[in-house]
Amino acid sequence: MQRLILDAGVVDRPRTRWLVKYDGVVIGFSSWGGDELNNHRMFYLIINEQFQPAQRLIDNFIEKITSCLPSLKLTIIILCTAMGNDLTRKTAIDRGFRKITGFNSNPSQHNLIKVSYKGYITHSTWDEFRTNITKAVDLSLPDRMPTYDEFVYTGAVLSSKSVRGVVKLPLFDMETLFSPTVFLCAGRKAVIIPIKKPYVERLLAEPIHQLSLLPSNEALLHVEKAYFKSARNSKLFKRSDLLLFYVSGKNGGQEIIGHGRVTSSCIMDVASAILKLKRQGALEEKELSDIADNNGNVHAITFDNFVLFDKPVSYEYLKRNHMISGANLVTAERITSKTLKNIIDEGCLYE
Repeated sequence: MQRLILDAGVVDRPRTRWLVKYDGVVIGFSSWGGDELNNHRMFYLIINEQFQPAQRLIDNFIEKITSCLPSLKLTIIILCTAMGNDLTRKTAIDRGFRKITGFNSNPSQHNLIKVSYKGYITHSTWDEFRTNITKAVDLSLPDRMPTYDEFVYTGAVLSSKSVRGVVKLPLFDMETLFSPTVFLCAGRKAVIIPIKKPYVERLLAEPIHQLSLLPSNEALLHVEKAYFKSARNSKLFKRSDLLLFYVSGKNGGQEIIGHGRVTSSCIMDVASAILKLKRQGALEEKELSDIADNNGNVHAITFDNFVLFDKPVSYEYLKRNHMISGANLVTAERITSKTLKNIIDEGCLYE
């Protein structure tokens, strides 16, 4: 296993290798790649979980491996970790990994497997996606893509030949299982939220024009990030909603650059926001206090699975096609599933 972890790959298919130090001590190593010609990827992640940054490192590496997968292709990720890396395994399971059963020619009880699809699944692509899933693993999906309401009230019904009964998964759990996929089911809506340019680089790790020489914010290391706003219009946001990030201001480009997925939405006081979520967000204590209401509360939205559009969707495009209201995106705005699909079609260059 050690030889495979350190393998550099070949010239046309090099491997990505990361060595992590904390206070001069090596606390982690990860590597992947070089097997792009296969339908599976080996992902090695060894972390000394006794050190304080362990959770952030695990989050960051799991996000990195899923974000570098090929687009519009079903890929099986096999996570190889060390005995005793229980935090790594728990985090991976929370992100959609499962116990490996008979796939690897050299199976290990420490390995986990995940079926991933990087792209959007719609009603028209559901049949192909469902067929590819059945071919890859022992899992059957519904014949028809569930609508948003069906996902919420019934869940997608999944079955397996080797396990009796069925499992019903809501939209959030389905996307986690096959992440970083996005299910654009009928009736799924989204919220456009304004964000200022300086906070984009501190929160989303996607600078608009050029890299900053300033130290990176810790939020960039987290899979789940926090966006703070005033407590107004908090009822617009629901778990599993897509958040479309609109970079506001004359110097911000005035364009939607990508989206994430809401994992939680709640009102909390500034002290609680600092204690629980400050490391995942881009605002300092004074900035949180400035947007707090008279009761000292702010609206905290956590999100994951940020996807950067291939090309930004401009304010002019949104306005010309009547996709936004007369409020001109000064504050959060909920949009229909049709508008969401149109924005994604404009921002993504499908292969």
